[in-house]
Amino acid sequence: MEGTRRLNPDALPFYPSRSHHFKPSTGVPPPASPSPSLPPHQPPPPPTRIGKSSFRYSNSLTPVPKGPRIRGGRGTPGRRFASGRVIVGDDGRSDGGRPLWVRKGVYREVTPLDPDENSTSIMIRNIPNNYTRELLVKLLEDHCNQENKKDENVVRSAFDFVYLPVDFKYRLNAGYAFVNFTTPEAAWRFQKSIKGKGWDLFQSKKIADVARAKIQGKDALVRNFERMQLQSPSSEYLPVWFDPPRDGSMPSSTMKMYAIGNVESW
Repeated sequence: MEGTRRLNPDALPFYPSRSHHFKPSTGVPPPASPSPSLPPHQPPPPPTRIGKSSFRYSNSLTPVPKGPRIRGGRGTPGRRFASGRVIVGDDGRSDGGRPLWVRKGVYREVTPLDPDENSTSIMIRNIPNNYTRELLVKLLEDHCNQENKKDENVVRSAFDFVYLPVDFKYRLNAGYAFVNFTTPEAAWRFQKSIKGKGWDLFQSKKIADVARAKIQGKDALVRNFERMQLQSPSSEYLPVWFDPPRDGSMPSSTMKMYAIGNVESW
């Protein structure tokens, strides 16, 4: 047709890709064009200090910190592991001969209860998580009642403070509780009766243990939790103290109980 250009029959064939298509005449790929030289790899420049604890990097990439990750975020001192266990050495002890209790990922020293130290406040450990404060108070009252029956002329065992920490989200206790007895002998007798034994309720496999509380005495415990200003969705989760102390001889409805903290709707 007039106005139509004809193709050149002597033109070389067109190949879309040099690496996958070959000329049918020779079967050899065309020579590759020389690639531009790439700059050698250079490490990122060192950080520039602009303050006491802040750094600025000149490149756009953020370096990834090496080493094990730390639970709980930054700024918390101490070695960190999963909560709820005791870390000991090969000899069954550590940190100068005493085991370490791990709570909230931080090592805390566990002090065994010593009858010669006149300690009245104890920490009950390895409590089943389904235990409530009411069940714990009943356990303490039953123990005191059995001890007081051995000598009806004197009160051998009584307690006046109980605190069972509870996780408000899951409505389960944290596995430990603080109790203050009226005498060091009462605290020691309770440890002998419960330490190393299992729990009757909830088919729990935990073994009860007792340690000395860091804060000693009902008055000191009350002041400590008053300063904390605890907020709870229910009064059942707050620390309580009793006046007069509970010894298991009277019904619970007749005993006065005072909660420490406030109740707020969640």
